[in-house]
Amino acid sequence: MKAMEEIVWWALILGNIASGAFLSYVFLKWANISSFGSGASGGATIGFFIGLSMDLIRFATAGTFDLTASLGDVVVMTVMYGVAGGIIGAVLGRGNKS
Repeated sequence: MKAMEEIVWWALILGNIASGAFLSYVFLKWANISSFGSGASGGATIGFFIGLSMDLIRFATAGTFDLTASLGDVVVMTVMYGVAGGIIGAVLGRGNKS
């Protein structure tokens, strides 16, 4: 894990914007999600599978995390995507009201 002064902030910010754009696109174009609850559920599901796949691959190939840290990161990703998905779903739902 990098120290705070070693973090490449522009890459972290762009990575999070890309994640939000991905969720927004999926919710708007494919899933018709338009509420906090459905967004949180969809986001958590996507976050779980993205986190699980990435962390197991990193565990198997890079050795930067042990198995406990890898599985802990899956939980963190699930929660992060769930919260982001809920917010995105709520915002998309606001646009549907006339």
